[in-house]
Amino acid sequence: MLHVLPWLNYGGVETYVVKLATALARRGHRVAVASSGGLLEGELAREGIPHHRLHLARWHAPAAVVRLVRLIEREHVGLVCAHNWTSGAVGYLAARWTGVPFVFTVHGLRGPLQRYLVFYWGRRVIAVSPQSRDHLIQRFGLPPERVRLGVIGVDVDRFCPGPAEPDLLAGLGLDPQAPTVVHVSRFSHSKAGVAMALAAAARELEREAPGTQVVLVGSGPRLDQVRVRAEQANRELGRQAVICTGGRGNVEAVLRAATAVVGTATVALEGMATGKPVVAAGKAGMVGLLTPENLTQAAQVNFGDHGALPPVTSSGLAAALQPVLVDAAERERLARFGREVVLKHYTTERMAELAEEVCQEATGVADSARVLVFHLNQVGDLVFSLPALRALRQGLPQGRIISVVPPHLAPLLECSPYVDKVVCADRRWQKMGPAVRALRAEQPEVALGFSQSPGTSLLMFRSGARRRVGYVDSHLPSMLTQRVPWRGIPTTRKLAAMVEALAIPVPSLSYQGLLTVAAERYQRAQRLLEQEGAAGEGPLVVLGPGASGRRGYKTWDEDKFAQVGRALAADGTRVVVVGTQSEQPVAEAIARGVGERGRSLAGKTDVGTLAALLAGAALFVGVDSGPMHVAAAMQVPVVALFGPTDPELTGPQGEQHQVIRRGLTCSPCKGGCEERPCLAQITVEEVLASSRKALER
Repeated sequence: MLHVLPWLNYGGVETYVVKLATALARRGHRVAVASSGGLLEGELAREGIPHHRLHLARWHAPAAVVRLVRLIEREHVGLVCAHNWTSGAVGYLAARWTGVPFVFTVHGLRGPLQRYLVFYWGRRVIAVSPQSRDHLIQRFGLPPERVRLGVIGVDVDRFCPGPAEPDLLAGLGLDPQAPTVVHVSRFSHSKAGVAMALAAAARELEREAPGTQVVLVGSGPRLDQVRVRAEQANRELGRQAVICTGGRGNVEAVLRAATAVVGTATVALEGMATGKPVVAAGKAGMVGLLTPENLTQAAQVNFGDHGALPPVTSSGLAAALQPVLVDAAERERLARFGREVVLKHYTTERMAELAEEVCQEATGVADSARVLVFHLNQVGDLVFSLPALRALRQGLPQGRIISVVPPHLAPLLECSPYVDKVVCADRRWQKMGPAVRALRAEQPEVALGFSQSPGTSLLMFRSGARRRVGYVDSHLPSMLTQRVPWRGIPTTRKLAAMVEALAIPVPSLSYQGLLTVAAERYQRAQRLLEQEGAAGEGPLVVLGPGASGRRGYKTWDEDKFAQVGRALAADGTRVVVVGTQSEQPVAEAIARGVGERGRSLAGKTDVGTLAALLAGAALFVGVDSGPMHVAAAMQVPVVALFGPTDPELTGPQGEQHQVIRRGLTCSPCKGGCEERPCLAQITVEEVLASSRKALER
């Protein structure tokens, strides 16, 4: 989740984002924040939450969109959350560009003209007060089901009752025996009025509670005007009755020094959590002293921050504060009440829980959804998809999962417990008519494209699925409704990200034990071994020298394969060579080089029968290929020969395997080298030693 806002200085929106990001990270989400920076960056750093500098001022907005797009793709962001009107426009455009879901959080009310200016509502909108929610529905015309109510959360461990710190009292020049009223705010043009009214109220409070001290904490464009008003009150009272501290990071310590707190929104809740009576007053007007009787009304307007309330006046503030400044019993009663309310309704855990639900709605699908999964064309890539398929099945227990595959891959999924149906599809546009009819008959709601081909995007579009999820580099991106920000070759991690884009976690990336084939495939494999004279005594060793398609740069020397096979056959093993029909000449040459106990089965097995054959093997020796991954998925020991490719990305999964790789400085590469020293330098002796070691185990 990437949270976007203009800056990170002290303010209600900023502290909301920091607390929310922290709570979501603690719940196991990967969270980052993008802003132009500020004083709260340190809090993110202490929690290990990445912060990315992004200037969102109006003249920077076009460039910010481009930088945000790059950030989304680089960090594999799965959801963008914006928290103010400017960042909303930038975040929406970047999310739309990359095809990532977008959630907009509204922290206040806006004028009627913005109904015509705001184009960037997300799939879900979070409102932090009932008044804000109703405003969006009634004035902006948003459908009620699109708007969700959130809460402002408080870190109740940080903001908790406790004694005032002597050093803080001394530093501010406060009398620990005198009543103290604390007000915290951002002194903007719309909010500074409360601070100035409270400074003026100091004279009236002096009559009811002599010696009362008023502490004004905050910064902003009207700070100087607030200071002028404070100095005026001090001259009239003849003492330092009103203190302006400027912005402070230890707000919780200042609140503990208070007898009562005046504030709105976040500050009101933090005061309650600290065990202080609170007078709710903000830019929307005056609520008054918070009691059990007016709590519902106060929450409706975000404790004075939203709506249209009676104006804040010095006399109104003095009247609201007087009972708790002079009556210790009333002060204690309201302190307990406030703390209990926050613990029940306004913790950061509750805030994160509600936000998490909204984000899951924006990215997730119903448990009973009908989902099409468009697989890649290669055997190994289908094996890579098994962890994602398992997670999809677990996440949609009542759903229907239809795998769309080329015909030659269908046997690998025909008995899979993770798939309800397999549809074979030709993705050439002129021949996809039968597949389109079969897929539309399923009435799918979601389509996932593991393949980035134009045929896949077109077939997803023609399937009728309303939500079509692909990758950022998928062809025909206009056919998609969402794009997952992952690039590069297929891996289990990349394919899992597709399912995670539906808010379904993928707890494990291991494909071991997830491949299931029909019983008749095992029978075919046994009959084939018997027909070819490869059944009998001794462990079965399978050699896989071939790599599919245009991946011949991954192959090892066929004479060396034959030498390995001949030596293993001399040890009493049965050796078979597998491959496709096009690889028959090479496989037969290797089998002849092995001798009497060598056989070629290339071109004689479909992938299902190959999987069954490998399941009965004692060892697979081969290059980076689909059969290698099938063997590892069937939990057969593998000796894998890697040259230009990276085993960190596409190596066999499991502890029992051995990867032989030279690790030259020029590898991994894309196979542009004719000499291929990375493979040529692998010797028969080391492959044979690894093979014998595996067989001994």
